[in-house]
Amino acid sequence: MNKTVLIADDDPGVRRLLTVLLDEGAFEVVGEAGNGVEAVSLATRHRPAVVILDREMSRIDGGATARLLRDLAPHTKVVACSEASRGKPEWADELLPRESLVDVEIVLDRALGED
Repeated sequence: MNKTVLIADDDPGVRRLLTVLLDEGAFEVVGEAGNGVEAVSLATRHRPAVVILDREMSRIDGGATARLLRDLAPHTKVVACSEASRGKPEWADELLPRESLVDVEIVLDRALGED
């Protein structure tokens, strides 16, 4: 199965941490984006299996980015990255709580139906 991932978060520290965590496991990070516009561009180019989207980003927020991705890359799974207390948004397949970034592979596997 294709285990590629694109990380879209306006916090470079979060992007770096997720990349380090994923590089140690079964997922290949194919790109990093600092906003929704970059995320859409990279996702259409790389066609990742999963996109991790920050809920609050500049230029285009996570929800609007997810809706664009659903149209442009309908097979790509979308994982929202947000505080757990806010819950999983309707536009996301799964939620990766910011408080539990170390669980990223578990959440991505669940999004891909491999739990």
